[in-house]
Amino acid sequence: MASSFDISAKTVWGSPAAKKRALLIHGLTCAPSTMVRLAEVLVALGYQVTAPDLLGHGIGPRADKYLFEDICAMILPHLEETTYDLIIGHSLGGLVALALMSQLPPAYAERGTLRLVTVDAPLILTPKDHDKYTALFGASTKKTPSIDFYAGLFPLWRRADAAQKVLADELCAPTVSDELFAVRIDVIRSFPLPPSPYLMPETLSDMGECAQVNRPWNFRRFLDTVPSWVSFLAIAGDPDCGALFNVKELEMYPNIEKKTIPKATHWIPLEFPKEVINASVAY
Repeated sequence: MASSFDISAKTVWGSPAAKKRALLIHGLTCAPSTMVRLAEVLVALGYQVTAPDLLGHGIGPRADKYLFEDICAMILPHLEETTYDLIIGHSLGGLVALALMSQLPPAYAERGTLRLVTVDAPLILTPKDHDKYTALFGASTKKTPSIDFYAGLFPLWRRADAAQKVLADELCAPTVSDELFAVRIDVIRSFPLPPSPYLMPETLSDMGECAQVNRPWNFRRFLDTVPSWVSFLAIAGDPDCGALFNVKELEMYPNIEKKTIPKATHWIPLEFPKEVINASVAY
């Protein structure tokens, strides 16, 4: 349960006297430091910004198991501690933020306003992409790429961004990615939390002890749990530049605001922070 986690691992920017509060939730194999460019823009706009370390990431707590529910459970107390005006989640962090919309403390509904922004959060992965990102994210925590590697691969990053990503890779528990992408049956059956949102009942039959049960990778069910008073913006990277999310996936949801940032890769917070924040506060 959330209460069993130490939630003190977080980074805070801005003045305690700031009138507005923002929560930034980083992505898989990342850390609060990879959200710093967003935080810098928000602080300049008068926000105090908090970015927690996800379970198994950065200096966050370690656990025996890293299921999606574990990660969500650890973020929920932050929502209970502070009533935020703005929540931005990148990649996995966007999925976590989306999943928690149905569990918001009463103070949010009483106020009746909240801006939720997901940034290239992969609602759906094809089997091919599933295999690709299982290997990619898993490899980055087991054999950390160099600063030069990231700087060369992502020319819009500052060199400091590449250094922060290398450090985040090194600090991430090496089993986090593996367990999110390939969950063991015995873990599911023994863990005292609700079934995984991407767990399909039919996949539980006739499988071995290490069968993959998160196919299809599909988090769209959470779209229907977002309260009507939440202003929801889904930001995508450029489909031609390696984005993991495409706004076409939300064509059946006209009430969700959508934005694609041209020339952005999956790593939008490091490449176009001003564009993300300008869109986030323009409502």
